[in-house]
Amino acid sequence: MKKNSQRAQRVGDQIQRELADLLRLHVKDPRIGMVTVTAVEVSPDLSHAKIFFTHLAGKEHAATAVAAEAAENQVCEAANDNGGGQVVVSGDKAAVERAIEIAKARGAKRALLLPVSAPFHCALMRPAAEAMAEALGDARVKPPVVPLVCNVTARPATAPDEIVRRLIEQVTGTVRWRESVTFMASSGVRTFYEVGAGKVLSGLVRRIADSAVGIAVGTPGDVSALQAGRKALTATI
Repeated sequence: MKKNSQRAQRVGDQIQRELADLLRLHVKDPRIGMVTVTAVEVSPDLSHAKIFFTHLAGKEHAATAVAAEAAENQVCEAANDNGGGQVVVSGDKAAVERAIEIAKARGAKRALLLPVSAPFHCALMRPAAEAMAEALGDARVKPPVVPLVCNVTARPATAPDEIVRRLIEQVTGTVRWRESVTFMASSGVRTFYEVGAGKVLSGLVRRIADSAVGIAVGTPGDVSALQAGRKALTATI
C-alpha cells in the first residue's frame, strides 16, 4: 500500500466535448469563428482554424500576441494551449480570419480555417457560462478522492466550491492543457488515461511530457483491459 500511496494522482478536467451540446444551445451566431485543433461536432454556419506555431520561439505566447493584434475591438482570444505548438484562438469570425493571416505572416507552420460548433473558451461563451453556473447551482458536488487539476488554472483543487467555480470559469477561460500535463508529470504522474471517444489528448500528452504514457479508453474492450490492468497492479502491491 505504501508504494501505491506514493503514486501521484491527478485528474485533468478537459470537458470541452461534453459541454458542446450545452454551449450550442446558448451560442449560435454566424459571426463567430474559432481557431482550434480539437475535433468536435460542427455546424455549417460557424468556423474555426488550426494554427501550428511549432517553428516559432515562445510559440505559446505568440498565439496570445496574434489574438490581441487581430481583435480590433472584436473578440479574439487564446482559447487552448494544447502543447506541441498547437494553440487555439477563438472569437468573432472576422477576427479569427485576421489572426490566421497574422499568424502566417509571423511564420506559423500552418493556419487553417475549419467548421466549428461554437467559439469555445472565449468571452463569447459568457451566456453558456451563466447557464453552467445555474445548472451547477443545484448540483451537490462532493470532495474528489484525488485532486482535480483544473484546466483553467493548471493547479489542483479539492474543495467542492472551488471545483464548481473553476468549471464555470473554464467555459470562457483558456484551457491550459500543456501546463496542466506538465504539472501532473512534475508531480510524478507517468500514465494518463483519456476516457471517452478519441485519442487526441493521449497524443498531446506524449508530446508534452517525454516520459509520459497516454492511453485512450474509448471502447468496452479498452475499459475491460484497464480494469484487468488495475487488478493486476493491486495484486502486486
